[in-house]
Amino acid sequence: MPEDKMPEITMKGGSTPLVNDTALANRLSVPLKDLLGQDNVVTEFPPSTGSEDVHLLKGPHDDVPFTFLVVGVADPEVFARAIEEGKALPYSAHNPNFVVDLKAIPVGTEVATVSMLELLGQTAAN
Repeated sequence: MPEDKMPEITMKGGSTPLVNDTALANRLSVPLKDLLGQDNVVTEFPPSTGSEDVHLLKGPHDDVPFTFLVVGVADPEVFARAIEEGKALPYSAHNPNFVVDLKAIPVGTEVATVSMLELLGQTAAN
């Protein structure tokens, strides 16, 4: 393409990447695997170009550990079929193929509760 036909790109903003704190993610994975089952907690989520900026809520507190959790949003059978078709993240948020499985809502509540109990030094059994 000729130089005079190349597009001009003007960046009007941006965000730092969301990077999970490895130690915190590993810590939370233990009680979450107990809750959901070993095979139902994905700890090696592939990098993606989503638009999450929730980590910026920490403000200037970069020393505060942060881990972004994603609760399943697709029927497991539908998700498995999509994976078989080579769609690595078929139903992640912020895309036109987003599919919500309403059964994920109570699971998300359990995930949040177990995670908070872990962070508070409690266990779900207490």
